[in-house]
Amino acid sequence: MTEITGDSPRSENEKPTEEWKFQDAVYTAESVTLPGYRPGGLTAVCMVALILGGLGLIAGGWIAATNLASNQLQQLQQQWTLAGSPPAVRDLQAELNAKTMALANRFRLVNIAFALLQIAVAAALIWGAIHALRLQEKGRKILWAACAVAVVFELGRAVPHVLMQLENMALMEDYMPRLMEASAPGPQGQQGAAFGAMIARFSMIVGWVVFAGWLILKLAFFGVAFMYLGRPKVRALFTS
Repeated sequence: MTEITGDSPRSENEKPTEEWKFQDAVYTAESVTLPGYRPGGLTAVCMVALILGGLGLIAGGWIAATNLASNQLQQLQQQWTLAGSPPAVRDLQAELNAKTMALANRFRLVNIAFALLQIAVAAALIWGAIHALRLQEKGRKILWAACAVAVVFELGRAVPHVLMQLENMALMEDYMPRLMEASAPGPQGQQGAAFGAMIARFSMIVGWVVFAGWLILKLAFFGVAFMYLGRPKVRALFTS
């Protein structure tokens, strides 16, 4: 009776040789340290890091730009939304715009700071992933550190985001029904107010679900990637 591993038949009574052990390592994907060997798990981690890094660069740049130009954008929005509206609607919309602008101004510096941090973390993810795909140790270290920093960053950024959204939710719940009612006084306006309140609540629920789901997915990936890149078997694949 023989056991076949690779192309060489083995007798079950023969003493294993170093060559057989090497072949077993290759076929079972254990303790593989062949030069240039890159397991699929490492490739997947690097590719997802590249995608998240690219999205982070776009999001961070957009958030920084919109917060730097928030006053001008809100003035343009106010002119557009108030044009041609009934006087009662214009007054309510002007109040809502003023409170929304004040809320944005309170969180502007915090949002800009987190946007710049997001750009830095995203750049580290991209740089580390590119060099990790080439099995360079510096890439693994940068990507490993970037994943750890990303967990802290995502949790820290969630705090002002949640606080800002809670205040924004309160404004929408207060003003949306009143705007709908002012746009069509009478029974029709009351129905519109109820519909507006329902739409506002539904939009907020969807927003919270998307935010929480996306945050959990990112935290899960960064946590798994951090542990994976720190495994001795994975570290052994890299060259300095």
